[in-house]
Amino acid sequence: MGDLGDGDNVGELLIGGDGFESGPCYAWIVTSEWATGGTLQLAQAPYRLRGVADTGCGGSTAAADIDGDGLDDALVGAPVNAGAVYLMHAEDLHTQFRDYTLEDDSAMVLRGDEASRLGSAIAPLSDFDGDGVADFAVGAPVGAGGHVYVFT
Repeated sequence: MGDLGDGDNVGELLIGGDGFESGPCYAWIVTSEWATGGTLQLAQAPYRLRGVADTGCGGSTAAADIDGDGLDDALVGAPVNAGAVYLMHAEDLHTQFRDYTLEDDSAMVLRGDEASRLGSAIAPLSDFDGDGVADFAVGAPVGAGGHVYVFT
């Protein structure tokens, strides 16, 4: 992934853990300073994005510079039932360690229709509309034949 908020021009990892549709679910941002080798425990990662239990949050993740500030923003899918996608802007991820709550701290939440499983897949895209910032696609595979939504 790209630079997700610490501004060091070195890419970070965005890792999802969906809780197998039951229990806690998270996405973690792993920085190059923290991941120096050996065995790493995600519970100690510099950034933890905590989602609502039983939503499958972290089942899909992506990073793209949605706001054009030169830093990749984090997108985290929570595809159980209606589904949701959470957007965390990189500018909001500048603290050394923070336990973020996706439902409360996200810049934007996209919510799916009943049982659509919005957020089953998220993909960063090139700049489709020519506005200078990255676009992204979100999958909602269930209901009315399924859909892919492109956000520009």
